[in-house]
Amino acid sequence: MGRFDEMRTDVEAKLAIMSFDFRESGLPEPVTVPTPPTLKKGGNPGHQFWDDMWAAIAFALYDGTLKPKKQVDIERAMIEWIEARGGSAVESTVRKRARLIWDRIDQSDS
Repeated sequence: MGRFDEMRTDVEAKLAIMSFDFRESGLPEPVTVPTPPTLKKGGNPGHQFWDDMWAAIAFALYDGTLKPKKQVDIERAMIEWIEARGGSAVESTVRKRARLIWDRIDQSDS
């Protein structure tokens, strides 16, 4: 067998592989795996978001609509403000920020 015949056999084999139709081969249909829905990327809201929340909480404290007895009251006010704007925040993140305010309030009461 000459070099040309070897190449011809090789090309015919590759063409046979390329033209193979799995659907007509008697094999079961390929299984399609559904792709999971894309999730929104998490992460902290931007600085402007937190600045707006701080301003709203500060004003609520100033005008008396927020009269916290405990730190959790501030946390609730923050979460309500965030959720009212369609956002969400991790509880520990809100708690850390609420503690900053509560510690000042608690110190001023002493």
